[in-house]
Amino acid sequence: MIRASIIGAGIALLCFLPPILHFILGPFGPMIGGYFAALRMTERKPSFKDLAYTGLLTGLLLTVSILIISIPTYFIIQMVGDDPIDIFESVLLLSGIFLGILIWALVLGTVGAVLAAGSIKKRLHE
Repeated sequence: MIRASIIGAGIALLCFLPPILHFILGPFGPMIGGYFAALRMTERKPSFKDLAYTGLLTGLLLTVSILIISIPTYFIIQMVGDDPIDIFESVLLLSGIFLGILIWALVLGTVGAVLAAGSIKKRLHE
């Protein structure tokens, strides 16, 4: 389940890379990643609970990877800029932004895994 979630988070991050397509694929990256992560689990007939955990873990891994990249970048920009914001205000702003990213990634990752559950059930019943 963890390996599938890492693959899903990697797919979600790859949706941001293509220069023009990232405007279309980027917002749906966690859903696409959660879908493919859940499809990766088909060899052991996962339960709905396993698929939901995979979607949640995919969203969490994506959020952590965005945090690792953007926090140092944000503070470097603040140090170089002309009008640096107070540290407390910066932390408060970052907390709000990353809470939104966490909710977005968790919800879409879980939705993608649930959509994959439907295609897995359809494939198993054929």
